[in-house]
Amino acid sequence: MNGRNFLINTKNELKTLGFYTTRIVEAVSEDESAIFALDILKNDKELIDMTKNKESNPPMLYVDEISLINDLTDAEDFGFSFYDESNEE
Repeated sequence: MNGRNFLINTKNELKTLGFYTTRIVEAVSEDESAIFALDILKNDKELIDMTKNKESNPPMLYVDEISLINDLTDAEDFGFSFYDESNEE
């Protein structure tokens, strides 16, 4: 998953950051898995608390890739890999 346009306070400076992350969900279809994964991120308290966007400039979430996992026994979600978007055109 890819988050874009997240205004986040880093070292007492607001920066526009993007991120990549993985979320593991159990679903009956790819469409359902995308909905579940997006819902998890939209309700992630840590992400909500660190995001400082105004309503007029909302952050965006995208599902970049969906992979089928047959065995969820050892599957786990990982954190966020942030990148600076301020220099992008």
